[in-house]
Amino acid sequence: CSSDLIIELIEKKLNNNDKKQIEDFASHMNQYRDILQLYIPELCNTINKKKQRPSSNFLDTVEMYTRCFSYFAKKNTPIILFLDDIQWLSKNQLETISHLYKKNIPYFQIICTFRKNECLYSSLFKEFECSFTEKNHLTLDNLDKNASKEWFQDLLKINKTEASQLAELIYSKSIGNPYYTRKLLEA
Repeated sequence: CSSDLIIELIEKKLNNNDKKQIEDFASHMNQYRDILQLYIPELCNTINKKKQRPSSNFLDTVEMYTRCFSYFAKKNTPIILFLDDIQWLSKNQLETISHLYKKNIPYFQIICTFRKNECLYSSLFKEFECSFTEKNHLTLDNLDKNASKEWFQDLLKINKTEASQLAELIYSKSIGNPYYTRKLLEA
């Protein structure tokens, strides 16, 4: 949940005992602090403001996130927003990420993962992907049997024969997917 992300960021970075820092943050957020409080009511106590339900639109929300991330992202404390399985995100969520990327916030990086086979036919996803001017793709495929065998040999400190037998068994169930392979090893 995006509000959990912001709450965690604020809790880690803001010292609730430092009134000057809290005032500085509230000032930085300016008119967007009301929107921040709309999404994160817990902040009402932190920045000493009464609860209210302001109206917000999409661009105000994006600007609120931009201001929040730009306040905390510094050279000595960069922020990396890691979003997993973005093929499940809604149009608004994808647009929010795209707008944040376009804001070019210093010391703020967005890393997204997705399952290509689950978004091949999505025009929404293709449109989202095209919105990034600078992108690096790293494709992670399933492990083959030899890679699985080597992994088991290193991980479990077993000989090649034992690793081969284990690789055959687990590979037949996981088809080389590292996540399921690990889960089967833990079972």
